[in-house]
Parts: sequence; structure tokens; C-alpha cells
Amino acid sequence: MSDSSFRRRRAMSALLAVLFTWSLLASFALLGPLLGTSQTVFVSFLAVTAWLLATRSCCGDQRRAQSSPLLLMGLFTGFASYPAWIVTIGALGLALGLEPVGAAAPGSGGLLFWMACVLLAPVFEEVLYRERLLTALGRTFGSCLAIPVTSALFAISHLEPWRVLGTALVGLMLGTAMRASSSLALCIGLHMGLNLAGLTCGVPPVRLALGPSYAAVMGLVGVVAAIVLARWTRSPSALEAGVDRAGAVAA
Repeated sequence: MSDSSFRRRRAMSALLAVLFTWSLLASFALLGPLLGTSQTVFVSFLAVTAWLLATRSCCGDQRRAQSSPLLLMGLFTGFASYPAWIVTIGALGLALGLEPVGAAAPGSGGLLFWMACVLLAPVFEEVLYRERLLTALGRTFGSCLAIPVTSALFAISHLEPWRVLGTALVGLMLGTAMRASSSLALCIGLHMGLNLAGLTCGVPPVRLALGPSYAAVMGLVGVVAAIVLARWTRSPSALEAGVDRAGAVAA
């Protein structure tokens, strides 16, 4: 099998995984009247997360970049940058003619809903869209096409117009961060931080939030710093230095 044929098969496999995930979530949605909204969301997200993690494979470079510091940096950066995202999404949505929607109070939803949105959704969506789909499409079509296509598919699944717009913009950022850092941990952390901020601060944010200008600066600085750290931890010189330090300690 030629290399180009193999890449096309990988891309098709990733697209089929996206369709299967959508079908699985839609099937679980039928249980809503029986289980309740929060329970249905949690069970469906748990099932999808378990399936994607069980079928997951990634290269050694990606594993080296998936560290707790990057996850925590992403979590902090995502949370801190949330107000800037809300202002950007709101301005663009109104410019596109979307009807204004009511505010969402902070702290809404039960424990299962929070676990589903903050813990499960970032894991399975980043594994599916950034690690599996973006990697496969990037190798076949290049990042310039793969990032917007992946972001569009990520956004469409959210259905509601404002959510589609917001997730499309965030998806572009996450896709760029993934291609620049090769760190799934960073993307999961950013995603977790944004989701946590939305539930904690409200939509629009009314508590525990920076001003939009400060949030934008914190977000940019945090993402750049995390990408630099991810690339450094994957560099041969950093790995060799780590081996040398370990040998010195053992001696």
C-alpha cells in the first residue's frame, strides 16, 4: 500500500469515528425521558470517552508532550481567557445577525452535568477531533485545510447557532495549539478551563472573571508559554539533558 493511500485510509477512518461518535450520542439522547438530562449527558459522554480511549493510539512524541504541567497550564489559561472569548464570540455573532440569547446563571447544573462538561467532554472531544481527526487530515491535506475542517465538524455537532459559532472559534485555537505543540494534554487543559469557566462564571461572566483585555493577554501569554514548554520537552536536547541528570543522580 502506498503512503498516500495509507494516509487517505487514516483520514477516512477518522471521519468514520466522528460519525460513529455522533450516532452513539444521538442514540443515548433517546434515553433522556427515562434518565433525565444530566444523567443522560453523563452516561453518553462516559460511554464515548471509554470507547475513544480504548481505541486510542498515538506516537511517542505526543506521549512525551502529554504532561501534567501542560494540562495545568492549559486549564489555567482556558479559565483566565474565558471573558475575552465571550466578548469576541458575542461581537461576531451580533455582526452575523444572530439573535441575542438569555444569560446563563453561574453554577447551573448538577454534579453529573459538571463532571460530563468539565472532565469527560474535553477528553473525548480532544481525542476525537484534535488527536485523531486533525492528525489524519493534516497528514493528507495539510494543516491549512485540516484545522478549519476539523473545527467545523467540531462545531456542527453543537447544533445551537451560538454554540456552533463559539466552538468553531475555539476549535481553530485548539487545532492551532495542537499542531504547534503536539500536546493533547495542553488542548484538553484549555478545553477544560473554558468549560469550567462557563459553568463557574456564567454566560456572560458575572463573577470570578478578569476583564476582557486582561483575559486576552493572559490567554495569549499562557498559550504561547505552554507551546514553548511542549516543544522544549520534545526536543532531543531536553531529552538528553533529562537522561544526563538521571544518570548523575544514580551515580
